[in-house]
Amino acid sequence: MVVLFIDTCNKELAIGLSIDDKLVYKKEYDAFKRQSEVLAKEIVECFKACNIESKDVDKVVVTNGPGSYTGIRIGLTFAKVFTSVLNKELVVVSSLKALAGNKENTIALIDARSKRAYYGVYNKGKCLKEDTVDYLVNIDTNGYNLVGDTYLFGKENDNSIIDNMFEIYKDLEVVSDPKGANAIYLKD
Repeated sequence: MVVLFIDTCNKELAIGLSIDDKLVYKKEYDAFKRQSEVLAKEIVECFKACNIESKDVDKVVVTNGPGSYTGIRIGLTFAKVFTSVLNKELVVVSSLKALAGNKENTIALIDARSKRAYYGVYNKGKCLKEDTVDYLVNIDTNGYNLVGDTYLFGKENDNSIIDNMFEIYKDLEVVSDPKGANAIYLKD
C-alpha cells in the first residue's frame, strides 16, 4: 500500500509518502503563498526519490482546513483531481486534527491573524472541542500541550504534521466520492 500525504493549509508545505506501512519520505518547509507553485514539483520529487510513479499510489490523505483559504484549496483540489483521474482512494482530515495526531491533551493552533487562531482540542486523536476560531485571549491553554502555530503563545514547536497524519490515517474514513470532499472554512 502506497499512501501520499499532503498538507497546504498553513504557511508550510508538507508532503509525505508511506510504502507498506513505513513512512519513507517526508518534506516540510515554509512555502507561504508559494504552495501552488511548488506542490506538484515536490510531489514529483517525492515520487522520484522513492522510485514510484503516480499509478503506484493507492491512497491520498489530505488536510481540508481550517487554515489559509487559498492553501486549503490548493492541496484539496490537487488531491481530488489526482484521486479522481487515477481512480485512487481519498481521505480528508482536519488540519487541526492532523497537527494534534495521537498526542495527549493537545490544543492544535493555526494563526488566523488579527490576534485570533483556528484551534481544536484533542486527546489521543479524539476531538474534545470542535475546531473553531477565536481570539487568543479566549483560548485557555492551561494543562494542554500546544502544537502548530505555538509562537502565538510564545512557545517552540517541533511537531511534524506528516508524522501525525501517518499515525492517524488508518482511523479515518475514505471519501466515497472525491468530488464531494469539502473544505473547512471557519469564520467567527
